[in-house]
Order: sequence, then structure tokens, then C-alpha cells
Amino acid sequence: MFHVYTDERVQANIPWPDKVFRKAMQDLYSILQHFSSKCFEIVENDFDLAKLDISPSQNSTPNPSVFDVFIYANVFGADIDCKQCQTSDNAESKLNDKTRSCICEDNMASHTDPGIFTVKVLSSVQGLQVFDLKHSEWIQLEDGRFPNSLVVFNCEQLEVGSQEKYKATSHLVSSARESRISLVYERRL
Repeated sequence: MFHVYTDERVQANIPWPDKVFRKAMQDLYSILQHFSSKCFEIVENDFDLAKLDISPSQNSTPNPSVFDVFIYANVFGADIDCKQCQTSDNAESKLNDKTRSCICEDNMASHTDPGIFTVKVLSSVQGLQVFDLKHSEWIQLEDGRFPNSLVVFNCEQLEVGSQEKYKATSHLVSSARESRISLVYERRL
């Protein structure tokens, strides 16, 4: 994982591979940042900044929001070479039927993000799952139903600032048979 972009001052020091890549990442950052601002406009009347434990110095420039690139090698998915699967009495139950990848070990365990919103470009390789509170089940978002789409997660600052009107979204990244790249913008205060 690495931070691609945080604010204008940092941008100049990022070792971009080339100008085309830099421009593409800047454009994507701008789109995700704008989109998250529009999302915040929808909930801002339900939001009380005083509920957050943020000092005035923390709520100033530079922007604490981040744009991250996560690269998942998915070594467990390539050859189903997981020691837990090999030693289990019921190894088949630990294999994902669609991808034949080991699901004993997630790329990223279940968690919520610390900011207001996370805006993520859905990957073409499966991995991202969100927890559906209503049905108490994990839902795979990157299964081809939503190509070229964005997904927005509510985060911890939004949950606290809205007095739990908007719950933070629990999500995880499961392993898969191939490597995947995930582009994520986390709007923070």
C-alpha cells in the first residue's frame, strides 16, 4: 500500500512513473474528492463536528484525507497452498467455489475506516466484501455486477458525528486467484 496523493505540497515530491500516470492519478483524485464532497453535502445537516475529538489544529490544512493504492499479490489464491486448508478435515469448505482460492486468510481483515467517507473504484478482480447489517451477511461487491463503478463507505467519523444515524461500513478484502489493485480515497476531517 502507498499514499499516492494527499495535498498539493506533497504531490510535487511523489516519484511518479511518468507524466501520463501522474495526470491520470490527479484526475482520479479530483473526481473522488469531488464525489465525497457531494456525499457530505447530503449528510451535513445530520452531522455535529463538536461530537468528534478534533482539536482546531487538527481541523486545518493540510488536508488529512488520503488517496491510497493497495496492491494485493494474493499468494494464497494462486496454488491453493494454504497450510490451514491442507491440514483441515474439511478443506473444501475453506475454498471459494467461484475462484477456487483459499479463504482462510483475508488480504485485509474486517474493519471500518477512520474518516467520514471512503470512496473506492471497484476492482475487476474480486475481493471487496461489505457487511450487510440488515441481513447479517457478507456481500461480494466485485463480482462483475457493477463494472466501472464507485462504492462509498460510511466511516467512523461520520458514525460519531451523526450520533450513529449513519453506521460505519464494515468491510474486508478476501484473497483471490490473481493479483488486484485497489484505488481508495478516504475523506477525513
